[in-house]
Amino acid sequence: MEKSGIYQILNTKSGKLYIGSAVYLTRRFTEHKRQLNKQIHNNKFLQAAWNKYGAAAFGFQILEYVSDIDLLIEREQFWLDKTNCFQKNIGYNLSPTAKSILGYRFSDEQKAKVSAGLKGRKKSAEHRANIWKNRKVTPEFSARMSENGEKLKGRKQSEEHRKNKALAQTGEKNHQAKLTDNQVREIKRRLQNGETGRKIATDFNVRESLVSRIKNGKRRASVQ
Repeated sequence: MEKSGIYQILNTKSGKLYIGSAVYLTRRFTEHKRQLNKQIHNNKFLQAAWNKYGAAAFGFQILEYVSDIDLLIEREQFWLDKTNCFQKNIGYNLSPTAKSILGYRFSDEQKAKVSAGLKGRKKSAEHRANIWKNRKVTPEFSARMSENGEKLKGRKQSEEHRKNKALAQTGEKNHQAKLTDNQVREIKRRLQNGETGRKIATDFNVRESLVSRIKNGKRRASVQ
């Protein structure tokens, strides 16, 4: 039976690591390897290291089994804070904050439980430092932003501006996107080769209905 938990991908040559959480650990390991071997992984730092050192240099290990999937994000955050793997000299994680579990949709009740578990939780000094490292808000900057906001109040956006704004939120640029453009291209290629939507959905850890919408051109139609 598939187990859920927290895992790491360790570069045994450099010592750098990537940490993630998964509802189905074995499937997630397989998906990481498949994407890295096909050069379509959405983490460019991990992909670059994989290309440089080769697959043999990486080990996939389970750090912790988590039987309650509602606690996965909280436990992933614990390991991010513990290892600081979001720092470039330590690991490959792109963010100091645990965000989502690929391919799994939380119910409203589960979301509330996760949120409650994280509320009031103290962040490590390293975590706080990394969140604010590049955010320097001077009084002059605040005043300028406030002034710009007043100028923009009631200002109508041009048709071109609205189109560009909408375009910026489409495809993989949308923060809610489950798949990168390269992954969508791979799905379309496999569909053209006659593979079933169920098999593809399992390989990409997404719902079969999403694969069906991609096939019918209802989702990510712009990706060719």
